[in-house]
Amino acid sequence: MKRYLRMILWTALAALFLAFATEALGRLSAAQALDFLLRAPARFLYNAFLIFATLSAAALFRRRTAVFALICGLWLAVGVTNAIVIAFRSVPFSMVDVLLLPEAVKLMGTYFTRGQAALLFAGAFILTAAVAVLFVRAKKQPRIPAKYSVPCVAGLAFLVAVSMLAGGRSGWLDTEFENVIETYEHDGFAYCFLYTFADLGMDEPEDYSPQAAEAVADALEASPEPQSGLRPNIIFLQLESFMDPDRLVGVRTSEEAVPVFTRLRAEGPSGSLYMPMVGGGTANCEFEVLTGMNTDFFGVGEYPYNTIVREVACESIAFNLREYGYSAHFIHNFSGSFYSRHEVLPQLGFDDYDSVEYMPDVSLNALDWPRDDVLAGEVLLALENTPGRDFVFVTTMQGHGPYPEEPLGEASIAVEVDDGRLNPASVEYYVNQLRETDAFVGELLAALEDRAEPTVVLVYGDHLPALSLEADMIDSGDLFESEYALWANFPLHAQDQDMEAYQIAAYTMGLFHLDAGYLTKLTQQSAQDADYLERLELLQYDMLYGDGGVFEGESPYQPTQLTMGLRPIRALRAFFSGGDLVVEGENFTSSSQVFAGEEALPTEFASASRLIVRDCALEAGERVHVRQVSREAIALSQTDEVAISVQ
Repeated sequence: MKRYLRMILWTALAALFLAFATEALGRLSAAQALDFLLRAPARFLYNAFLIFATLSAAALFRRRTAVFALICGLWLAVGVTNAIVIAFRSVPFSMVDVLLLPEAVKLMGTYFTRGQAALLFAGAFILTAAVAVLFVRAKKQPRIPAKYSVPCVAGLAFLVAVSMLAGGRSGWLDTEFENVIETYEHDGFAYCFLYTFADLGMDEPEDYSPQAAEAVADALEASPEPQSGLRPNIIFLQLESFMDPDRLVGVRTSEEAVPVFTRLRAEGPSGSLYMPMVGGGTANCEFEVLTGMNTDFFGVGEYPYNTIVREVACESIAFNLREYGYSAHFIHNFSGSFYSRHEVLPQLGFDDYDSVEYMPDVSLNALDWPRDDVLAGEVLLALENTPGRDFVFVTTMQGHGPYPEEPLGEASIAVEVDDGRLNPASVEYYVNQLRETDAFVGELLAALEDRAEPTVVLVYGDHLPALSLEADMIDSGDLFESEYALWANFPLHAQDQDMEAYQIAAYTMGLFHLDAGYLTKLTQQSAQDADYLERLELLQYDMLYGDGGVFEGESPYQPTQLTMGLRPIRALRAFFSGGDLVVEGENFTSSSQVFAGEEALPTEFASASRLIVRDCALEAGERVHVRQVSREAIALSQTDEVAISVQ
């Protein structure tokens, strides 16, 4: 019995240590972790209890010490990961982020220096090796009788489930996570992280039935068709980490960083746009804007792009504008497979997707992010490619974090920073990237001004930058507040208005009496009603997870046939020149790669019309083709095959 009591005592001490360690890592401060312990001792002890329950699983094994060390190591690893994630994007680590780990690993070269990446891999290797050695060398200990160990572990698991349920129902624990950052700080890391394991998808609303969803839809009235309705091109510019740096408290710039955006807000309709994320998570901001759906209804930190939207086509502004004859184009100067967009965009009704792999003459900034100046020409090409009206959604990349902690050279805009929590070099780099993104907006608007086609442009930032911001570092005190502005090359009559990200598409369509889509109609007609969110949740659940009562059982939204790129890439002929294979064609880029069957050949990009495979072992008569390959090594498209001829 004394042996078991010692085990319980050591497990409790380890749980207390891990609870404090994970809180210190998550708050990036041991002092703040201590403040949490003293200010909310019951919550701290509850988090320690949850960790204790996970450690108790070691009692089921004969190599208890090794299993115990493994679980402790996993908690520390998760805590360190949380600290890294918070440092880059402010929003804490959740179970859903595990789904993005493969993409995150491929981007480590962008987020970390080689030394930092090597340290991370070395740490992971040492932890794995240490646990492996423990498992191999640890002696098998006398088995704890199953009549004791199994009921105890099962009982603790039961207490965890019951306590989470009771704590949520009583309001002592938060289960809504309306503000993820505040919930992690208020309730503790262990609880919040474990809660996200069981919190994917949408919970069925209490009053849900197909008939209830149909009734909500039937109550929405279609707007009368105007006699001479204006149908402009509609362009959404989603600017990465974009904000007016004047909103940063204690930051001064030597000159105005975003003069174009400032002018747009002063001269046209504008307002606050409340986003679901801060510091990162562009895909969720994008999802809300495109679909009119509220990500608060999903699991904590969930990315619908990586879950339900890959399976279910759903209402979006692209689908809705299709009813009025619009073509839909998505333009992004980054990897075409990031966030699985190449699989998601057909589910959202887009006709083509122009990612960086299809863009010529892309230049990189000091951190190797693609510059935004390439995008103006891509937008104009999208408009020229179709005879009718267009919806163009652009998401930029240049302003993406992380930001350097040391100066990278002389900057055109100098920055002074009074707040010691902000790194001056990081802020100065960020501000100068803003200037270039703002210049791209100005270049595009100048070109659109001269076009005969009426065009309206929505400009907004997707979320605040990953500068480890806290609420008091922003003038409004709201980390989720972005800003938008509307511009048109014709008189635009609209009032300034603040709104949620999932309302902006319906608002923009409403300016031109366009109301296709049930979510569009609901937001246009009922956004101020007390039960608006309840009806939105009901329709959203019915469309994604329910029985489709709003569609009378059969969804009108079917995946589109997505065309990759705005310029057709063609392989026209292949021949040998000396020992080298030369493939000639049209619109090749640095992402073009020659393939023989499924074998990727080492390809040298010579020009937009020529690719070279040095010292190629293939023979005349064999067939090759060209694929556009993303940085995640995913083939986005491929040309027809051509036979190798003798030159």
